[in-house]
Amino acid sequence: DMAHAEETIGRYIDLIESAQKRALVSLFLQRFREKVLPRLSQLRRSVIHGDGNDYNLLVSMDKKAPRVVAGLIDFGDVVASHTVFDPAIATAYVMLDKDDPIAAAAQLVAGYYSALPLTDLELELLPTLIAIRLCTSVSMSAYQQAQEPQNNYLSVSEKPAWELLERLADIPPI
Repeated sequence: DMAHAEETIGRYIDLIESAQKRALVSLFLQRFREKVLPRLSQLRRSVIHGDGNDYNLLVSMDKKAPRVVAGLIDFGDVVASHTVFDPAIATAYVMLDKDDPIAAAAQLVAGYYSALPLTDLELELLPTLIAIRLCTSVSMSAYQQAQEPQNNYLSVSEKPAWELLERLADIPPI
């Protein structure tokens, strides 16, 4: 639950070996503390999937029609939380490894918005929430790799997450 990102990141940030990478996570964590935490009570709540990424999507394979999401799998992260966390999580993943991550984010958010419009506050906080999801991911990856250094799956999205965080640090959240 991203509402607990500060606690989760705080628990594992010291396991991130690079001081530069720890500083990057700290930058986004400070933004999260300043912008998001004081306003959590103003955000809508619902039951969310909590892990919308390309490994958890089922896509139609009809060759005569465009591919569409046909379903979701992996409900282990389903939680009652803030509604905006779902598009933030999915957007964080869709931005990975993209030449233009902002364009990719805009497409996903526009699609989500067409089905469930986000409030002005949710839209304002979305960039910070996207970054904090990535920070949570790299922090958890550092912890999991310390526990199971031979398990390559645990670092499947780590490199592109770090690259994206570095790019996002140079873009004003607005």
